[in-house]
Order: sequence, then C-alpha cells, then structure tokens
Amino acid sequence: MAAAGRASQWADVPTEAKIFGIQGDEIQRDIEERTSKNDTKVIPWHQRLGHMSLTSLKRLINNNSVMESRELAQHLSDAGNEDIEAPSNLKQPCVKLLKSLYGLKQSGRQWYKRYSDVLKGEGYTNTEEVPSVFFKNTAHGPSITSIYVDDTNVMGNKEAVKQTKEMLTKNFQMKDFGQVTACIGVQIEHIKDGTFIHQTVMTKKILMAINLENTSMRKIPLEVRNVEFEKDVYSKQKDTEELYPYIQSYQAYIGMLSYLANTTRPDISFSVNLLARFSNAPTWRHYSGIRQICQYLNGTMDHGLFYPRIKGQRPLIQMYSDAGYKSDSSTLISQTGYVYTLNGTAFLWRSNKQTITATSTFESELIALYEGIREFVWLKNFTNSLQQTLDLDILQTPIDVFVDNQSAVKQINQGYIRTQSNKHIDPKYYRTREFISNGDIRVHHIPGDENPADLFTKTLNVSRLRTHCDKLGLRSRQSFTQ
Repeated sequence: MAAAGRASQWADVPTEAKIFGIQGDEIQRDIEERTSKNDTKVIPWHQRLGHMSLTSLKRLINNNSVMESRELAQHLSDAGNEDIEAPSNLKQPCVKLLKSLYGLKQSGRQWYKRYSDVLKGEGYTNTEEVPSVFFKNTAHGPSITSIYVDDTNVMGNKEAVKQTKEMLTKNFQMKDFGQVTACIGVQIEHIKDGTFIHQTVMTKKILMAINLENTSMRKIPLEVRNVEFEKDVYSKQKDTEELYPYIQSYQAYIGMLSYLANTTRPDISFSVNLLARFSNAPTWRHYSGIRQICQYLNGTMDHGLFYPRIKGQRPLIQMYSDAGYKSDSSTLISQTGYVYTLNGTAFLWRSNKQTITATSTFESELIALYEGIREFVWLKNFTNSLQQTLDLDILQTPIDVFVDNQSAVKQINQGYIRTQSNKHIDPKYYRTREFISNGDIRVHHIPGDENPADLFTKTLNVSRLRTHCDKLGLRSRQSFTQ
C-alpha cells in the first residue's frame, strides 16, 4: 500500500458494485505458423495484434452511481493481488481510489477539462470545430496552443510563445522540449524554405509489426485494377475462394496503414481504403495487397509533405474533387476523392465509398463535389474564429475548386436544370451552388490527367502517380540534401 499512498485505501467491495472486465498480469507469448503462397513464416504471437493469452487475472468493479459523479474513480476498485497483504476483516478486499489516477478511462477527459478551464481563465478561446486548439491575441502578438493528451505545442512569435509557456508552467508541471521535432508519430523538420513532415520512424515500426521490414520495393502501392468484377484483382471473395485465416491481424494492419494514409501519406489513401472494404472477410488476394502497399512504403520510407514558407503573401487554399465511377466492382458504388492544398501542398484529403449508387459519372462527380465542399464549412468556421480573435488574414474567399467533369461544372455554375436524366438526384447535392452564390467558392474545369484528386479514386501507373504526388507536395527527405 505504500506505493498507492494517499491515492487509495483498503475497502470492501460495495454491495451495489458490479464486477466487470479483466486485466492481465502476464501475457503468454505464443507463435503462429502462417503459410502464404510463396513461403512459410513463423510470426511471434505479439505481432498478431488484437490477440492475448492471459495466465492470471485481476478483477475490476464499476459502481454505476460513481460514473455520475464529478470526481474521477471514487469507487473504481482494483482487487488486491499477491504482492499486497489485504486486511483480514474484509470479505472481498479491494483498493478504493480516492483521487484521479493517470490511465483511467475518464482521466483524459478530466485532464482536458482542467486544462481548458485554466486557459479560458487566462483569456484563451477555442472552438467547437477544433476544441483542442486554444488561441489568444496577447500583448506580444497572436499565440496558438494545441493539446493532445499530455503533449502541448505552442505557436507564435518568440515573445508570445515565451509568455504562453510561462503561463502554462505556472499552472501545470511541464517540461519544455524546445522546438517541436515530433508529435503523435509525426516527425517535423524545420528547414530553410519551409516545414517538412513525415513518418519515417512510424513507417519502420509498422513494417516491423507486419513482419515486412525486409520486404522488396515497389513503385506503386497497388497494381492498376480493372473494375469489372471478374477481372478485378481486389474484388470481394469469390465462391470457392479461401479466406485469409488471420482476420483480426488483417484489421490491425489496415488500422496502422490508415494512420499513415490519413496523416502524411495521401499517396496510399485509396489503396488502403480499397483493402479496408474487405476487413470482415479478407482473402489471400487482399492480404497480398497489404504486402504490396508495404513494399511501396519500403521504397518510399522517407516521403512526406513539404509546406513552403511564403512571406508577405496570403495563404493560397485550393480544392480538387474527383469520383471513381463504379469503383466497387460488386456493388457498383462509386468512390469519392477530394483534397485541399495550402500553397500547393495537401493538408486535408479523403478517399471513401459513396453512400448511394450513382447512375452516371455526372452524378458521382456531383456527389464527390458535395462531400468535399462540406469540409469547406468546417474550414471556414475555424479560420473565421482565428481571424476574428487574432486579427490574421488566413482564408481568402472565394477559393478555387477544380472538377474534371464538364457536365458537373456546367450544372453547378448555371444552377439546377431539371431534365429526365437528373430529376432523380437529391437536391442536396446541388448545395454547392449556394457557396458559389455567397462568393465562397469558384468552380472550374480541369483536365482529368491534371487533377491530383484522381489519386484518391483509383489505382494509377507509375507516371501518373508521380505526377499527382508532385502536385500535392509529396517529397522525399533525401531530396532536401541533394
């Protein structure tokens, strides 16, 4: 009990408490033998994410009445183990927590609440769009601070940053690590002409977790596919086809690759989204697709996004939208792809299956444009809050939006024209017209070969992949030293 100190005390399990869950003291590592078409490998059990074999258990209890309390974990209890001698007068001894402990389910929320209260008390503001970002126009200039769990980044000029740090260290026990070089798995390098973000270390860890750190290299994430069902290399399971036996491992691999795809690697976004469709019933073909993505990552390990430093100019924000008609070969549902760029570098993108079946390329493009413009609403609200509070000129409207379907561009710019071919389309997909009328956006046509959003709707050959990656600001770390 000495270790617990004043944070806990011995108590009997309350009669109204409900025992829930288990927690392991030890994880028995085992191995699994996995056979692929090319070779046989022995994979350590711990590399098969989502699986644990428990040899000893701890009981946890949950008092429902406590969950409604303001204080954290007042009656959340951990049964005593062999290393601690429990009082003999207790029928079912447990350790009652008297105050908040790091790592409990509610700790993150409680910590954020305290952090938020302190900053708001100091005059900082945040928004519903991004509640983890706080900002204030100090006497020394704008100051912006963001928090993720217990990591805080501060942005602004030298004096404003210094003042914010002093305020934070006055209210919290903090350690200053200086200029940020890494955050939540993202490496940040400040170079002469701008900022380069990449995930080289994270990529290495992922390849090791999938046991493919020594795999060969490829120049494209996935081979160019045919969307006809019988010819589609990545179609769903066929009648007599064998399933990939380690489904939970497959799902874990998709999760890890998705983090890369959504953070610094838009070039694998469509490929990961395509393979994620089959997470409930993957086949060996789909696992082969994961191997191909890993081989591509192995050859582009140090690739990331470069944001150039532009002084004396307003930030240039543009959007590109595209649709992959009948991208899903089994359901014939199309794919949405869009990307927002800041001074020529991607900062917000998405690749996902549409929720309804489009009956024409025009309709699928209209849906993709609508979904992309919805992000603009969030972006506008957030930047407006920054501009009003910090007196900064961030978002200049109208922004230019590029679409490679001439019919969609014509309909959006001229307004909804009801015809036999489009009268079934939900009017909400024409909402983009409102943003044009309000002066928020301008929609232009762009040739398909020049549209970088093409990257988010289909698999591409080496030449087109490289062209679109260059347009999105994807570069290798090595290119800065050449």
